[in-house]
Amino acid sequence: MPGPAGSTPAVWGDKIFLTSVAEGGELLALAVSTSGKELWRHTIATGNKDVRGDEGNSASPSPVTDGKHVWIFMANGPLACFTVDGKEVWKFDIQDRYGKLKIAFGMTASPLLDGDRLYLQLIHGEGDPKTREAKIVCLDKGTGKEVWKVERPSEAHSENEHSYASPTLYRDDKKSFLLTHGADWIVAHDLKDGHELWRS
Repeated sequence: MPGPAGSTPAVWGDKIFLTSVAEGGELLALAVSTSGKELWRHTIATGNKDVRGDEGNSASPSPVTDGKHVWIFMANGPLACFTVDGKEVWKFDIQDRYGKLKIAFGMTASPLLDGDRLYLQLIHGEGDPKTREAKIVCLDKGTGKEVWKVERPSEAHSENEHSYASPTLYRDDKKSFLLTHGADWIVAHDLKDGHELWRS
């Protein structure tokens, strides 16, 4: 590895997709074969920030793949889509589109891939819950364009304002919904438009 990372590798067939921090603070996306050969690497961003000593860094969110593409998110905002062969498809900065990420120990929530959609849990904030920018976002995986966005209000304060968890999907033979956890609540969201179904 070029350096440390807090992410979980994504594996598909004979390819392993990873993130890492290189010396100098470059935030990298890498593909490695199951035999250990590096297939490609891209610098997604610079400006790594270590947190809690060396417990975490800006390469902590985990990549996701569908076997044709891989999606990489870094804690300082960049989100990118590549083919599994390393060709960039699209890229943008979450902070440019959805506001500054204000989270004590860095954004660690990983994107969730389901079908043609990519879900992001951006539960963070400081101070007044009325001005907090916590939200849940659904993107088209092929273009990065927004499908829907919903605010995720709560009365949480202090470190509970934040969430370091990733969204997850519940599905059975009758229903399916998105689950987000953090800021004192677990919330279920409708997959079509993101509206809140229930919270507990």
